Amino acid sequence: MLWHIPVFLYHPPYIQILGPALIGWAISVMCGSFFLGWLGKISNWSIISVVLWHGIFNTFTSSTYSNGIIAGTVTTFVIIFAILIPIFMKKDLY
Repeated sequence: MLWHIPVFLYHPPYIQILGPALIGWAISVMCGSFFLGWLGKISNWSIISVVLWHGIFNTFTSSTYSNGIIAGTVTTFVIIFAILIPIFMKKDLY
């Protein structure tokens, strides 16, 4: 999570995150970390799948061409999926 802090100094979508939205951002980063860890594991620890997914995610959530609805929808999908992984895909966690 600390890795993302410098982005708050120069990237307009991140500069606008204040107050309670910062807590939501931190939760989404933690869920994203869990999701990316799971994605790496199911892809036989291939970094390629993780890097590709993260790049696509960044394009939809923090590029200057994305809007709030797209970013919110994609982020919500990641949070929900991160919650559902331990419930429905337990065998993939070990």
